[in-house]
Amino acid sequence: MEPWQQTLIDDIHQITTSNVQAWGSIIQKLGIGETCLKEWTSTFKEEIQDVMGAIVEEVANKQLCLIEDIEKLLKQSELLCKQLSVQMPAFGVENLGLYNDKQALEDQVKELKDKVDLRMKEINELIRREVEVCKSLGRKAVKISDCPLPSSESIEKYTLKIEALENEKYLRDEKFTTLKQEIQQLALELQFKPSIEFERQILSANDVDFIVSDVNMKMLEDFHISMVNQVETVKAEVCALREKIKSLWEILDEDLQDCDVFLRRYPGNTLDTLEGLKLEVKRCEDLKKANIEVFIKKMRAEIIDLWNKCCLTEEERTYFDSFYDDLFTEDLLTLHDIEICKLKKEYENNKELYEMLQLREDLWSKLLELEERANAPNRYKNRGGQLLKEEKERNTLSKRIPKIEEKLYVLVENYQTQVGKPFSYWGETIDSVIKKSYETRQQDKKLKLSARKQQRVLTVTPGKSTMCVAGTSTMATPNILKATPLRNDNRSNRKGGLATPLFSNRKKSADKIKHMKSAPPKIQLNGMGITKLRYSSEKKKRVDRIRRLSKLIEVQKKKNADLDYNSFEGLVPIAETTIDLVDS
Repeated sequence: MEPWQQTLIDDIHQITTSNVQAWGSIIQKLGIGETCLKEWTSTFKEEIQDVMGAIVEEVANKQLCLIEDIEKLLKQSELLCKQLSVQMPAFGVENLGLYNDKQALEDQVKELKDKVDLRMKEINELIRREVEVCKSLGRKAVKISDCPLPSSESIEKYTLKIEALENEKYLRDEKFTTLKQEIQQLALELQFKPSIEFERQILSANDVDFIVSDVNMKMLEDFHISMVNQVETVKAEVCALREKIKSLWEILDEDLQDCDVFLRRYPGNTLDTLEGLKLEVKRCEDLKKANIEVFIKKMRAEIIDLWNKCCLTEEERTYFDSFYDDLFTEDLLTLHDIEICKLKKEYENNKELYEMLQLREDLWSKLLELEERANAPNRYKNRGGQLLKEEKERNTLSKRIPKIEEKLYVLVENYQTQVGKPFSYWGETIDSVIKKSYETRQQDKKLKLSARKQQRVLTVTPGKSTMCVAGTSTMATPNILKATPLRNDNRSNRKGGLATPLFSNRKKSADKIKHMKSAPPKIQLNGMGITKLRYSSEKKKRVDRIRRLSKLIEVQKKKNADLDYNSFEGLVPIAETTIDLVDS
């Protein structure tokens, strides 16, 4: 027995004793009989028993209610744990009593309910997001099951799936916006008019109603591709038609003012422009057919020009035998038109190659011209540093031409790879043309050098005979000095100290030449040989000095084939000294 129970019994015993004594005292005073006393005593006991029974019954009922509540709470807890997919916690292990057990179960059930409510709220939000994104993507939403409630792992996977769908929708929205803007720009450029509802929806300003579904995105991409292709096609057609119209106008001798008005009426690359150009081509073609002979002759002139641009030989031109046909018909006109288109295409496809060839030819001609000037006898008469400028330009061309030739070889190789045949330039290969140009240049140099040597051998004058060596026919130093520029001592007759030839119109040089001619000859010509006369020892020393100076000048000329102005001035004192020695 628990202490509190013993205490309660003691208290009830005391209460019962005092009350029974008080009741008995009253009964005794009443003086009732024995029979009545037994009845009253029995009633008193029954009343006490009833009260005690009622109290016990009430407590028992409370116990039953608690047990029922606990059972309900247990069922709720079990259901909630099942929904949450968690294990049922242990119950009644600590023997805390029904009240405590009920309170613990209530707290546990409340906690489980909160978890369920939170998870249900999370699931409902995810379902709402899935439905919304699937509607935008034109797909059917696959909702997650809420009975039992999904686990945390399932919810996480479901969340990742929805995020992937939302990311896909975002990317499609971006793509839709980009493609729509491009399509609208292309439609504006073409002045395109939509013909179906989908095209009108894309070209409208409203973006809300568009569903970025798989089907719609595929249609959008196809529409964009078709618009891009249409713009490119229209541009190409408009460009070709404009060129054709200009060619037809030239043949028809159309009024330039009318042509200008027409071009202003149909600007850009719109569909309306394309239609207008087609009508103009048809009009010009009809006029051309009415004057077939005139047009064919003009087209033949254009073909000749294209032949020249493509560098075709006479033999290569004969393949187009219709060019020589005198029966002017529409078929012949068509053949000439086809040939012009073919030649234009050939030229345009290899325009870089033809332009590079022309550039190389121009630079080569310039190089030959500069070399011709460099070897000219009167090249030192140029003033103002022209020799130096020409030398720099010649060096630049000598470096630039090989680079152009390397590019030509690359272009020719690409042409042969694409076309399958070697490139022909006036009936020759590029390699042959370049090699011949170098060979011709080398031969010309040899011929000119041989001519100059022969001229030196044949040219012998009395004034220069003092430099001849017996038994030889080579010209001596005076000939070299004659072509060597000297500085004019008479500086009052010129400005800037420019170089002039040694034997120019100067008075001093003329007097020296006159003196040399009037002097008695120093040599005798005996048949094929030259015999040196006897000199005095002083005269012989002078001749030796002149020879040494001549050799010095010759070496200097070999080092500087084309003298600039500064090098030229350096040789002037040597040449003047030589003249003084000859005079003496």
